[in-house]
Amino acid sequence: MKYIIAILIFYCGCFVCHAQNGTKYLKFQGGIGVREISMGSISFDYNTNYYNQNEIFGEWVNSSRSQYQTLMGGFAFKPILLRSHNSSLRLRLGAGIGTDTRNFVAAPNLGLEFSQTLANRVDIIIENRNQAVLWAPKIE
Repeated sequence: MKYIIAILIFYCGCFVCHAQNGTKYLKFQGGIGVREISMGSISFDYNTNYYNQNEIFGEWVNSSRSQYQTLMGGFAFKPILLRSHNSSLRLRLGAGIGTDTRNFVAAPNLGLEFSQTLANRVDIIIENRNQAVLWAPKIE
């Protein structure tokens, strides 16, 4: 019984990860940036025509050195640059708005996203996201 439940959980978890034309999926991500900055985000990606994607995201960024943190939500448009049978490279253009618990902040986003399909309904996504937080204190 445990074996069947484990297979069902694995199948359901992998089912939402497949990103081809016309699908929608929920993405959770986290990482570590420069200067002891940690980041986490949740986003909803959906495909549009010609393998392009749109993303609605919410993110949290925290600096462990200065205890500065931001909470933002935003939108990103991801047009496809290169596409092969199992690989795609997208440009990521977007913007986020939110707060740093004291003031209003906004951040334009620019980056790249590489997606590789490993097996049926399983993708690995490597993302480079660059953003400049406007109206943040100079120490950050």
